Amino acid sequence: MKTKYLMFILTLSVAFPFSVCVGISRDNGSSAITWEKEPGAVVPKTGISGYQVTKLQDMRPTELADAIGSGATLLIPAGVIEYHGPHLPLGTDLFEAELICYSLAQTENVVIAPSIMFGPLNGLPHNLSEGWGGFVDQGEMNYSAENMKNYVKPLLELYYLMGWKRIAIIQMHGGHNDSPSWPNQNPTLRRLIKEVRDENPGMPDAWNIPPPVAPDAYPYGFTNATHTAGVFLIAKVDEFCKLGHYFGHGDIGEIEWVLNWDDSLVDLDALYKLSLAEIASGRYTTNTKRLLTDFITRYKAGTFHPTKENGALTIAQCVNSWKNILRKK
Repeated sequence: MKTKYLMFILTLSVAFPFSVCVGISRDNGSSAITWEKEPGAVVPKTGISGYQVTKLQDMRPTELADAIGSGATLLIPAGVIEYHGPHLPLGTDLFEAELICYSLAQTENVVIAPSIMFGPLNGLPHNLSEGWGGFVDQGEMNYSAENMKNYVKPLLELYYLMGWKRIAIIQMHGGHNDSPSWPNQNPTLRRLIKEVRDENPGMPDAWNIPPPVAPDAYPYGFTNATHTAGVFLIAKVDEFCKLGHYFGHGDIGEIEWVLNWDDSLVDLDALYKLSLAEIASGRYTTNTKRLLTDFITRYKAGTFHPTKENGALTIAQCVNSWKNILRKK
């Protein structure tokens, strides 16, 4: 006999115009819990599986102290929520950063902090309805650099005060351009780690790393001095491996990495069924029209075929390059 308890009703009136009712059914004498969703509710997507990781939010205080005492590095995945085309999830950049962090956690002494998932998108005002890749109702979430500073800078300082001796922000979104008129998540994070370091004059320098090895991909003079500050390191997922222009927005590289994160999140049919005429007349930003036109043109020419296997190779290449960085003392 089962006793059923209605636990709560969650109503998301703005982002999702529906209610989700969740109930718990517990067999008498058993600890098994099953969840029953309201008919018609959104079906949850599957998450990544097969990775054993230690997350900061899962630790008890003694475990936190032990990890810090062991010299573990705190990894912070960083990306943004933005439109990547009809074939990829909004969190593509974030998933790429989390994929590197989760992979490193399989062999390295690391703890993974909650992800930073918002930031400026290519210098556009944050209140625009049309972003670089999509419109706000298509999932384009553009934070101003100032808003990002207000919520990220205190986090970074708290992680330092918590006692972490090395903190690596593994980031994926946009370029390194540090122009005040063209803010992006990466340069904003670089400025923030410098501010935290400067406001804590006793902070030691914790990183011994070489300059980036992919200057062809990042032609903005990004040097060793600009991506370390005290205990902090900020670098893109492919900073220390030679992938060149593999990560075009919504392009083959991003598709292949998301396939390795969770292939249920990729819908290549949604891309391949588009005609050039549909792209030209569709509700896409100028940038996305250009990209989708290029993708379909290459697909028809037989040169656009992302594979999970190739993605696994490039992921391993980047993971190994990050291992080398983490192991330098």
